[in-house]
Amino acid sequence: ASFFNLSFTRKTHWIPAEQLISKESVDEARNKHQNIINSYTVEIINSDDQVKQSLMDQNAFKVIYNDDEVKTVYK
Repeated sequence: ASFFNLSFTRKTHWIPAEQLISKESVDEARNKHQNIINSYTVEIINSDDQVKQSLMDQNAFKVIYNDDEVKTVYK
């Protein structure tokens, strides 16, 4: 029973869902904006609160591009 419970939890827990959303958003943005200029704004289209949460609001792209001036706009 423990194995099945653990397997079910892995498939339904919010963390894997958040990871998938984050990965998809980051991959899409990186494909569009491989090299950025300082103070660049990354626009995430068709986003909702869950996408914003998955990317930790402004933090994800600041870390990815190693630039504290990068802004993320959610639309």
